[in-house]
Amino acid sequence: MNSFKITIEPDWLTSGYYLYVASIRYKNEQYAYIGQTGDNNYHAARAPLYRIGGHFAKGVSTENQIIKYFKVKVLEGEELKPFELEQELKKSVLDYTFFKIDDYNPLDTKEKEHKNKRIFVQAIEHYIIHHLQNRDKITVLNAKVKNQYSASKLAYYNNEIVSIEIKAINILKELGYEG
Repeated sequence: MNSFKITIEPDWLTSGYYLYVASIRYKNEQYAYIGQTGDNNYHAARAPLYRIGGHFAKGVSTENQIIKYFKVKVLEGEELKPFELEQELKKSVLDYTFFKIDDYNPLDTKEKEHKNKRIFVQAIEHYIIHHLQNRDKITVLNAKVKNQYSASKLAYYNNEIVSIEIKAINILKELGYEG
């Protein structure tokens, strides 16, 4: 009988504003998806375990970016049934690295504190995508971005750009992309 054990650590269940990088190795190629937690429409910032679970929904979903990008960019749009897709995913190795940027507090207001924390993490996400998207040894699955910051994030966080850059550069260093 085949069995395996998964130990769920407390941090995996802790709501917060996280930046994460999903590294995917498939057929000797390296891919990355950069994401964040902190919902645009709801006062929520899910824990890592719940976010990862959403990535692998095989049906119609707004949160299964890993499946969507894997099918479109890695498998080059090949139409696969769910079982066939599962067989291809099994050929890959996926590693997630989560960086907690801020705590989630259900008492924060959606319009102010939640929005500030969410947009701050999104600015870091955008910066990291920009710095990784043209690397030779890795393919970033996210949509390409033109600048380090989107115009809306730059306007929103103009006074905190240095803080965003420091966090983003530290994340890139920890991941081994900056020396």
